[in-house]
Amino acid sequence: IFKELIGKNILLIGAGEMVETILEHLVQKKIQSFTIANRSQESVLQLQELAGKPDRILRRRGVG
Repeated sequence: IFKELIGKNILLIGAGEMVETILEHLVQKKIQSFTIANRSQESVLQLQELAGKPDRILRRRGVG
């Protein structure tokens, strides 16, 4: 859909395997802005660690 994701805000919904894979690709592409929405903030924190960037800002949203 988008040729270039830099400068876009990405919303990831969930914290399953597919989101993990997408997150890995976002990190490889040096995407700076993304939000993860998930029922469990603990799962989001695990994804933040997966990103491997402690300086990267992830907005965590516990929903439900």
